Amino acid sequence: MTGAALNRRLILKSRPKTLIEDENFALETAPVPEPGPGQVLIRNLLVSIDPGMRGWLRAHRTYTDPVALGDVMRAITLGQVAVSNHPDVAAGSFVVGWNGIQDYALSNGSGLDPVDPAVAPLDAWLGPLGMTGTTAYIGLFDIGRAKAGDVVLVSAASGAVGQIAGQLAKLSGCTAIGLAGSDEKCALVTGTFGFDHAINYKTAPDLPAAIREACKKLGAPGIDVYFDNVGGEILDAALACIN
Repeated sequence: MTGAALNRRLILKSRPKTLIEDENFALETAPVPEPGPGQVLIRNLLVSIDPGMRGWLRAHRTYTDPVALGDVMRAITLGQVAVSNHPDVAAGSFVVGWNGIQDYALSNGSGLDPVDPAVAPLDAWLGPLGMTGTTAYIGLFDIGRAKAGDVVLVSAASGAVGQIAGQLAKLSGCTAIGLAGSDEKCALVTGTFGFDHAINYKTAPDLPAAIREACKKLGAPGIDVYFDNVGGEILDAALACIN
């Protein structure tokens, strides 16, 4: 089936000391693997490039094991099943999984999530319907327990998770305030993502006072839920304004 086709793979050669450099990776080619019994061959179409990848390049374990030297770079991908020897995975179907930065990947079916392109465009399944959207949803509702009428403060509000958290808050009847690091990002937070207010934390001389003033303008004494993407001094400022 695969014939002379080749599988391009991004291999981790060395660990970056500071910034990621080209020499940390190698682009290798290998024959496209043949699926065995119970396996599927997936042709990757889209790759999600996420901030967490930087942590996976370190030598020590963080919330997950590091990528081993010589391995394909870990990544969530969306692909189409080229060949299936698995009874529950149909050839031609679209799936999302941890299949790495490579053209083709083998899977035993474990950890593959089906994707329906009739529901949303394929790229949406790596964003708002993927890991970032799931993170925002679980953080806001399962952990934060936000409900209609709450004031929700979101840090890194223009980022992948933050922008979705704010939009989910608005869709649920909450008031959303975003923190971002530039006036351009703040304009995006309110103008495109629909937050009620945005604060440039880099130019606010007193961030807790700026948060309280924003709440006051929106008719609230403080914030009910803080969706934290950054920690540190921003977290301290948010906690100073919790109802």
